[in-house]
Amino acid sequence: MAQNKKQRLLWGLGLLGTAVFTLLMGWLHYQQLLSTGYYYSDIPAHMAGHAMGNTGFSLVTVLLQGVFAIGGNLGTAVFLAVVNLLTLLIFAWAIRKAVPQVCPGAALLWSLAANLCQAVWMPNGGYWYFGAITGTIYHNTTYIMLQPLALIAFFLFLSLAEHHGQLQWRSWAALAVLLTVATAIKPSYLFAFAPALLVALVVDLIRTHGKALQWEVWLGCTVLPGILLCIIQAKVLFTGGDDSGMALIFTTDFDPEKVLWGVFNYSAKHGLVRSLVFVGAVVLLLFRQWRGAYAYKFSLLLFAISLAEGICLTETGSRMYDGNLWWGAFICYDILLLESLIQLLRRLHKKPRTPVETGTSVLCCGALAWHIASGIVFLGLMLAGISYAVMIGTESYLLQEMWGIVL
Repeated sequence: MAQNKKQRLLWGLGLLGTAVFTLLMGWLHYQQLLSTGYYYSDIPAHMAGHAMGNTGFSLVTVLLQGVFAIGGNLGTAVFLAVVNLLTLLIFAWAIRKAVPQVCPGAALLWSLAANLCQAVWMPNGGYWYFGAITGTIYHNTTYIMLQPLALIAFFLFLSLAEHHGQLQWRSWAALAVLLTVATAIKPSYLFAFAPALLVALVVDLIRTHGKALQWEVWLGCTVLPGILLCIIQAKVLFTGGDDSGMALIFTTDFDPEKVLWGVFNYSAKHGLVRSLVFVGAVVLLLFRQWRGAYAYKFSLLLFAISLAEGICLTETGSRMYDGNLWWGAFICYDILLLESLIQLLRRLHKKPRTPVETGTSVLCCGALAWHIASGIVFLGLMLAGISYAVMIGTESYLLQEMWGIVL
């Protein structure tokens, strides 16, 4: 009886939290649509056709303009809030599937917590957004719409991997379509997924001595339509007289202080450290647990590849310092964050055998709480109409900073 009561309470809290978050997202996106500030949201620019430079060649632009024609600003805000809700529900579904001990209401609450996470607050931390990597982005429409597609594609891949050697054609076709549509919205996920898939398949080929070669070849083919689309996008985007294109950053004449993400200046390095507190804690402290979890290891591989791409590659020409090649690290971080949370929940639902296990669990929970608290404050700043480009204070405490900026 007490257990049923607890589950009903968690159901109520989970549904309430989900409803409040969705309403806040709708209100935030509506305010963003009305804003004229450049560093408040990319939504108006994306609606105007600037999602891929100034080419107008974007599925996001087509979708947003269609939704706007039907529902105006309010309808567009509701549409984006529904996409945010879909991402939250996918997180909750994944948590329930991976950790059945977590009841549905608790899964919603854990999903909400993960979607509130931002890079942890630290004094003298540079910018709240620039330099940091996070899974939840409030201002960029292409990323918001990419999130659920990338998550579903990730779990479809895992489903195919579970049936090793036996190709599930419906799932295979769904994965190929999802990766192509995701690329049409934003190619960032495919940039990391394609090489990660190649690594995974080569490892599998060596491990099985080629016994599942047909399965491996067909699985590799899921990325081909997306790669073809990437080539078309590149030909459209990198056309102009400013030598725009893509190159290894070390081969270009770049100014380290202008690079917003990466390892080339203090703010960028500080932002990177602030981003990796929880996922880094899971990597180091729960190693003995996750080393046997394929989903976690593949998410870690995805993030490692996307991080290397962000650090080593750059656009050239007028887009060099825009940081567009870091979007892959953002979406792969989102997947790694989810898989890290799953590893933590598995640890929490297993009776600790030693004081060391208890201590590592407490440290991981503390790191996650730090991300959540920082994320709540950042969302408060966004809801108050503060630019995402705002700097972190140098001497104030976390909540003091929020109210100091707002007031």
